Amino acid sequence: MKKIYFIILVMFSVVSVSGIDSVRAADWRFPFGYTFISGVSDMVDVYENNLEEEGYDVDTTFMGYGGIAFNPYVELDMGLRLGLGLGPAIIVLMNEADHFELPVSANIGWSILPNHNISPYFRGGISYHIASGTYVVESKPGLMGAVGIEFSRKRRVGFGLELGIDTAEIELEKRRCHEGSSGWYSYCNTVTAGTETINSVGTMISVFAVF
Repeated sequence: MKKIYFIILVMFSVVSVSGIDSVRAADWRFPFGYTFISGVSDMVDVYENNLEEEGYDVDTTFMGYGGIAFNPYVELDMGLRLGLGLGPAIIVLMNEADHFELPVSANIGWSILPNHNISPYFRGGISYHIASGTYVVESKPGLMGAVGIEFSRKRRVGFGLELGIDTAEIELEKRRCHEGSSGWYSYCNTVTAGTETINSVGTMISVFAVF
């Protein structure tokens, strides 16, 4: 998290030294839309394996491979853009296990044609996933990057497409069953058998509106 705070501090420093004219020309924009993510299935597999080792017949109550993301940014003169990212949230409920994960990021980028109705752009920065759940050990920050294009930028509501990657990771506990017996019956005593590091977002494909 300290890395994210540092990036945010740098961003505000850039705004400060850009001069009064640049600040006056700043354009706040608010992309909001659906993001598909590729890595969540790896995280779900760990949960399924753990639950099966604990003797459950796995029943996935809810499992999402994408969701709503919010990526506000301020665009300065010449197309420099400073932004934050929130989402998409990952929520999984399985039998007696649950998992919640919320990616947050700080990024800096460039709109290539800021004064045109259509503009390609790129952005990159630091990502961290706020994570909690039955088998979560810790969350590790990583880098994020994306390229995209915005349409109808001069209208009140525009839209865009984006392809990105998020390398932040979470570490999950792996469970194993040690079988034993007592009298007429056998039992399974599950124990921790190490951890596995997962990139639960991976590739991101986004479709969004810009307000």
